[in-house]
Amino acid sequence: GGGEVGAAGDSSASGAVAEDDSPPPPPLFEHPQYELVDSNLILRKDVPQPASAEEHHLEETTVLEEVVSFVTGSMLAMGFQEIFLPDGESDAKCPIYCTADWETAPKLLVVLINQVGSQPGLWSRSLCFSHGLKAGSMLPTLEAAIANGYGVMVLNPNSNSVTVEGQDDKIPIEGSSSPEEHVLGVWDKMIQIDAEHGAGAAATQIFLLAYGNGASLASEIVQRQIAVASGGDEPDRIMAVATIESSKRFLETDDAEDVRSVVASRFLNWEQSEFPEAFRITATTAKLGCTCLSVGQMGPDQTLN
Repeated sequence: GGGEVGAAGDSSASGAVAEDDSPPPPPLFEHPQYELVDSNLILRKDVPQPASAEEHHLEETTVLEEVVSFVTGSMLAMGFQEIFLPDGESDAKCPIYCTADWETAPKLLVVLINQVGSQPGLWSRSLCFSHGLKAGSMLPTLEAAIANGYGVMVLNPNSNSVTVEGQDDKIPIEGSSSPEEHVLGVWDKMIQIDAEHGAGAAATQIFLLAYGNGASLASEIVQRQIAVASGGDEPDRIMAVATIESSKRFLETDDAEDVRSVVASRFLNWEQSEFPEAFRITATTAKLGCTCLSVGQMGPDQTLN
């Protein structure tokens, strides 16, 4: 409504210092065919259905853009900052989202996704539309992490190339041309302690949270960390790795025993199943090489869009 817009305008008029230091106001969700109810469910308004395949495609594309814009805007309002890789000046760049204290917080949470077309801030586009933003977006998880004293970094592993006006071919993003290069680049350049240059995250405890195929990226980071820590150059700071609905093994048959031991002791996977919540799923535990627990079932579509 108009009141919310007015409030946003008032807060930005309080001078340059407030603009620089305080987070922006929470975003509004605005779309001609859809509305956001209780900051959660995305429901179709009582408006005519699209008259053609083109209109339907346009509606789907624009509502997804609005969801992404609302979620990333909500993250900025929570105090996240956009940091661009490789830098803000490059034509080919992608954002990651970090809380202001990511370099100094004693505990750091690194969030990983790995699905073609994935967007930072969303676990699952389809879940956002069927069960709402509390299920499909990262917002409740990020709020809980901040409330519990974590610095947070939300990575963007599937942003690997951009289309630049006037050029036919996509341009790969330097340091982020693949999901693996993206996460290992952030780990090496931003998180890992560089005694020589004083760079790196100061956290003594680092936690990884990975959804779906993001678990394979978590495994890459852990293996890199084990190798570096074994050389004595960097303390082993990864305390635990939480994965959700991991579909692939974390281990290859030729992985070293130290890697197997870390996966068994520090990785924990949750997945939907017919078993009650917190029930141990032995079949997946055997497949993944780490403990797997049930979260129960999601229940039916909440929106019937």
